[in-house]
Amino acid sequence: MKQLLLFAALLLVRFSVAQQGMYFTLRSGPSLPLWHYASNDLSKGCFTNTGISLAPELSYRLNKRFGLLIQGGAQYHPVDVGMLGEKKVSADPFLEDLYIRSEAYKILHLAAGGFYTPYDEKRFFASVKAYAGYFYARTPYQLYKPKYFLVGPEFFEITSSVDYCFAYGGGIQGAYRISPCVTLTLDGDFMFGDAGFQFVSALGPRVDQRMLSFVNILAGIQLRVF
Repeated sequence: MKQLLLFAALLLVRFSVAQQGMYFTLRSGPSLPLWHYASNDLSKGCFTNTGISLAPELSYRLNKRFGLLIQGGAQYHPVDVGMLGEKKVSADPFLEDLYIRSEAYKILHLAAGGFYTPYDEKRFFASVKAYAGYFYARTPYQLYKPKYFLVGPEFFEITSSVDYCFAYGGGIQGAYRISPCVTLTLDGDFMFGDAGFQFVSALGPRVDQRMLSFVNILAGIQLRVF
């Protein structure tokens, strides 16, 4: 009986150690802005469209179910300049037409958290995760060329503004093990942050508060580091 219990204990330890390890995942895919960040509202929205994300992740599996992670990423969301121009022309009775050139919104993030794996069967497994960290958010440089009914400037520009803000999020991951060291992954990650961008206008300094939220759909390859 003692020998049987010892054998079972050794198998359990071996299985637990086999699940442990550090993994690096390189992920990329489309990034979909949500809510106010994607809104076409002049006072609260950012007029953003679907962009791209590159978000590598480093994780350490403590056992079969639980682990820790740290991830960074870069998100770029282009501006819908056609809709932005239409809204501005509609809001200004003296504006006849408006041409806009714009960079994309840029959001860099760094976050840490943990994950839980409720399903793990041989080659397939699925995990849920939660994390918190910071955004580095940068608004786009924009060049405006308006056409007024009467007299107005030939062009004007809006320079970029940067803010750092607290961010948090979560996600789900489905994965397929090709080998003990290589895994294909598919993630759905959500992130949210509330940024305040400072500008100086003819009326003086102002702060534009913007809620930044998006979902990244990321395909990746995960490599076991050790």
